[in-house]
Amino acid sequence: MYDESKVPEIDTGSFNINIYMSLFNRLKVDSGKVCCVIGCYDRRSGGPLLYARDKNFNEDNMFLK
Repeated sequence: MYDESKVPEIDTGSFNINIYMSLFNRLKVDSGKVCCVIGCYDRRSGGPLLYARDKNFNEDNMFLK
């Protein structure tokens, strides 16, 4: 049986994406982008999900027409 209490979580108060990215010398984030992280956990798999988004992306305007 799956024990959800053993799922690791990212401490968003102390996690620094720039320190994490510095571990990978061949990965670069384009100048017009910002690197983000969210926790993505479910019963099949889990872990932090890293993604890059445009610096000008406005989530509030995403569904407006």
